[in-house]
Amino acid sequence: MSEKIVLEDTEGSDKLEVYIIEETTINEKHYVLASNLDPDSEEDSDENQEGEAYILREDECEGDPENFIFTTVTDDEELKNVAGIFKELLDDSEVTIE
Repeated sequence: MSEKIVLEDTEGSDKLEVYIIEETTINEKHYVLASNLDPDSEEDSDENQEGEAYILREDECEGDPENFIFTTVTDDEELKNVAGIFKELLDDSEVTIE
């Protein structure tokens, strides 16, 4: 069963429900690959259905090391490296990364 998380913008005005597809840790940083499609849902499992994918990095909340936030990876080099790892991890699955 895929874990669902809710992403909010920094103002808390926009919310987006996404499902964690895969997780990995690189250089002590935790990353998740998430999608707006639920891979466990029959409705969302159509092979030809395209969803949005998000590569997120888990960062500590400033001043509160017990909690964390997910930050969208925007650095081109970091994004390229992490996407490559996720592509390898998903090589045998039905999920494709373009």
